[in-house]
Amino acid sequence: MTKRRRAKPTTLGCVLALLLTSEPGLANGNESANAVAVARGNEAVALYEAGRFADALTRFREADTLYHSPVFVLYEARCLRGEGDVTEARAAYRRLLDEAVAPDAPPVWKQAQADARAELAALEAELDRERAAAVATPLVPAASSTAPPPPEATPPAPIDGGGHTPVEGEQRQKSGSVSLPGIVLASSGGAALIAASVIGIVALNKEADLRRNPPAGCESHPPGDTLVCLHSSETAMQSRQQPIERLALTSDVLFVAGGISAAAGVALLLFTRSDASEVGVVVSPSGAEVRGHF
Repeated sequence: MTKRRRAKPTTLGCVLALLLTSEPGLANGNESANAVAVARGNEAVALYEAGRFADALTRFREADTLYHSPVFVLYEARCLRGEGDVTEARAAYRRLLDEAVAPDAPPVWKQAQADARAELAALEAELDRERAAAVATPLVPAASSTAPPPPEATPPAPIDGGGHTPVEGEQRQKSGSVSLPGIVLASSGGAALIAASVIGIVALNKEADLRRNPPAGCESHPPGDTLVCLHSSETAMQSRQQPIERLALTSDVLFVAGGISAAAGVALLLFTRSDASEVGVVVSPSGAEVRGHF
């Protein structure tokens, strides 16, 4: 399985919450270890949001060694899934689900188990679909190695009694004064580039507005002011992100298509001669001559 993009669900302040919701005995007994675990966890979250799953996995494991939390185990599974290691990701999810969480445990620990249960079910369903698709995909027959026969050669023209070929006619090169296809391509390409720019600006403005006014339960998280949301706020966040992503994709497609169309149109206009010319070669028994009109 190929590497995946990082999962959208992110528990807001999951690492910082450990200081506030940790068990009193652990917090009072080993404050320095807890502080280091919080620092490692914050580094891991930043790396995870940046898509650096391998580095984030190392930090989450270091933090979990210093201070065990189901939240760290959940993110270990997400990092492994992002790296494409499905076997280890499933093992981490199951290890978290098998862990006994006390009834008075912090809410974020219980939410970590609930997220793990949902994500493991989604992963298993995805694997089932891939296996079913692999079984249903027909085998493509190999291309024939037999090359097509070469075209038949055109027989040479007969030679008359004087040793010359008959008149073969005139060879002409003509070009119009204006290339209509070039104008159409260049114009449509320019229009597509303008539309791509406008749509891209709209997408950027909407994204900036989303960062300024995120949904309830979401806030910016450095580096890069990444929006981090509570699990309960994911639906609202996705409903605002999806239109922005569609606008950005539309802008990219129009930009690429417009650039190609404009380049093709300009090339046609540059390589089309503005004057018309005719050149002819006539061969006869009496000799050969060149006829032309410019």
